[in-house]
Amino acid sequence: MDKIRNTPTIYTVAERAGVSIATVSRVLTNSDKVRPETRDKIRRTMEELDYQPNAAARKLAFQTTGTIALVFPDISGPYYSSVISGVDQEASRHDYNVLIYGTHEKTATAGRFLQMLASKVDGFIIMTRTLEERHLLHLYHQGIPIVLLGRQYSAFECDSVMADNRAGAYNALLHLAGHGHRRIAFISGPDDSHSTQERFQGYEQAMQKAGLAIDQDLLVSGRFLYEGGRIAAEQLLSLPEMPTAIFAANDEMAMGVLDVANSRGVGVPDQLAVIGFDDIQKTAYTRPPLTTVRQPIKRLGEVAAELILYRLNDRNAPIRH
Repeated sequence: MDKIRNTPTIYTVAERAGVSIATVSRVLTNSDKVRPETRDKIRRTMEELDYQPNAAARKLAFQTTGTIALVFPDISGPYYSSVISGVDQEASRHDYNVLIYGTHEKTATAGRFLQMLASKVDGFIIMTRTLEERHLLHLYHQGIPIVLLGRQYSAFECDSVMADNRAGAYNALLHLAGHGHRRIAFISGPDDSHSTQERFQGYEQAMQKAGLAIDQDLLVSGRFLYEGGRIAAEQLLSLPEMPTAIFAANDEMAMGVLDVANSRGVGVPDQLAVIGFDDIQKTAYTRPPLTTVRQPIKRLGEVAAELILYRLNDRNAPIRH
């Protein structure tokens, strides 16, 4: 008896051709958004597999938008631009478009807007501080692919990508303590930021490891903003006993600290050590050069795009973090 041959599907074609389902879908719908060489490769693959698109495949082809949404609390600033660059570069490699949306911390209107977007994109990459958990749950229960950038949630399981914020902050603080600093201030980002929380945990653990007490007067918020860093530095450097070192939870705030120190004639690093977090491009031009915890910002975006494309190609694949 002849073996029963498995009928090739749109997924088979995409895997064999090394492209996304969205790209195969565009070929099936005669879209002009596919490069000629890619189109030819997909058509050859269809011929080799003797692929005949059925009604379901054609429906899938027309429903696929070839677009993913990237949702941030704010799209300005060097950190976000680097993440966007990483997402866009990886998505483009697979012929996907990227729609970028900044909520500007308006969580109520953002939730409604995302529901409107849900029918226009294939999936979402979401920086978690952008939305309330109930909005994410609503998307999740609709079966819409989501990649979380910055944290995971216990309420549901989905793909995520995160930097090791706790370890980065821990190492930065031990570096300062190792240079003899005892009064080490911490400038935090927004309270609802998971990155802020993890970096503060690293600060606490390192201070405990070094046998140093945490002075509440040395804990100030700067909301991840340059101006917030300036205001925090003015407060810290006006204390009767000012800190000898400041760890800012991102580079934007650390740059604000440097400017205040320079304006007050406080020498860095002789009188005040300053460390930031991220290693954004602008830190190469500060005077003096900023010591910072480097994280691969663009790579975070690339990996987030890889994860959402992975999920779109196989909805039943294991969750990846």
